[in-house]
Amino acid sequence: MQLKTLHVERVSNAIQHQKPNSEEQNKTSVLAKKLFGRQNTFHKIFGGGQCISIIHVLRVVIPEGIFVNIATSLGAQINQFLVYVQDVACERNLRQFLVMKLWLKFIENYVIIQLSDRCMQDLYVLTLPIVYEKYEDETSCIASLDKSRTTTAN
Repeated sequence: MQLKTLHVERVSNAIQHQKPNSEEQNKTSVLAKKLFGRQNTFHKIFGGGQCISIIHVLRVVIPEGIFVNIATSLGAQINQFLVYVQDVACERNLRQFLVMKLWLKFIENYVIIQLSDRCMQDLYVLTLPIVYEKYEDETSCIASLDKSRTTTAN
């Protein structure tokens, strides 16, 4: 009888040691819910407001002649292009003029799209970390729901 109770106590002790207490369960569930499984906030990960004490900056010296050559060749190509555009406009060749106009419009639109994309990227880089830090729990919850949907769909 005594041997049996001793064995039961050992088993119950082993089970209690294997079961995490409720505080540990809460901690692990919170960690599991956090996006990317991180334990610290982004603020702490990126230094927590500490100043950088020493910065080593690599100094690169480029000869001045390289920039002069680049500017000269680029200016020559732009002048050649402008001469071509002037010839097209003055010769009264309507077809060639319309092709040139469409081509210039295409380049203009491409530049505008690239600039707006760059502005949106800068906006995302500046605002998303702040929004995520403020609404971390909601974001992690939504991300875990989306993650579970994608795994069940496969």
